[in-house]
Amino acid sequence: MFNLNKILFVFFFVLVIIIVGELFYFYALNTNTSLITQTDLTNKQCVPLTNKNNSALNRTLLYNFMNFKKGILTSSIIKNRFEGIVTKIDTKGGQTPYSKYKYDFLLELKSKTNETDSLIFTNNQLKKIKVVELKDNKEKISSIANIKEGNFIIIESQEDLFEDFYNSTLEGSKITIISPP
Repeated sequence: MFNLNKILFVFFFVLVIIIVGELFYFYALNTNTSLITQTDLTNKQCVPLTNKNNSALNRTLLYNFMNFKKGILTSSIIKNRFEGIVTKIDTKGGQTPYSKYKYDFLLELKSKTNETDSLIFTNNQLKKIKVVELKDNKEKISSIANIKEGNFIIIESQEDLFEDFYNSTLEGSKITIISPP
């Protein structure tokens, strides 16, 4: 009987250690599962991506840049190129459902792989964007008003990540309307 009590005590002690170890493991695993959470995005005031699984950018790299101190990272300018067929144009303005930003002009583009995304602009930004039409390899100055649904367009922009959306000038940005031959 004494040996049985000793064996049960050892068994119970080992069982408690295993349970405590598993609880610690699950707690540690659940607190570090994601580098970017919704709270991180809200606190950093980023525009959340509508489709996280199909993001074109490396989220970890972006998150790492967001953590640099202002005195260390003194410039962060990115060049972007968007291209696709215009599927929607909104000139009435509004607010995107996924962010706090109001816009004056929205373009929805569809890629060759049938993915869609919207690009929004303020009137201030539109004034800085050069619009051209490309036909027979010749560029002709154009305007935003000449962009129509069904056009294939290329948008090249340069953005300073230190600027707020409303203060972003998109200096040097260009929209090219590709006319069919």
